[in-house]
Amino acid sequence: MSPEDAEVVTLAQQLIRRPSRAGIDGYEPVLTVLENWLGARDLPFRRLHDEAGRPVALLVEVAGARPGPWWALDACVDTAPYGDERAWTFAPDCGDVVDG
Repeated sequence: MSPEDAEVVTLAQQLIRRPSRAGIDGYEPVLTVLENWLGARDLPFRRLHDEAGRPVALLVEVAGARPGPWWALDACVDTAPYGDERAWTFAPDCGDVVDG
């Protein structure tokens, strides 16, 4: 596995290990992982909050070499509920890599 691939796997593991089920878990742990990752790469970001002041998203700017329109990638940081956890081979938030 290349260093870049290993870095992506590590980030995915960190995110998976922080439950973020919609309507059940808060976004704070997942947003913190993302903020740490972005900050380590000097990518500017800011938190967005809902009307009650709760963190709900990150706005990240990746500046191009030339001026132009802004594009927004809207990706959720929450997941669906796990359902019957007894049906899972591994805990849904374990983040382990098995057999590569």
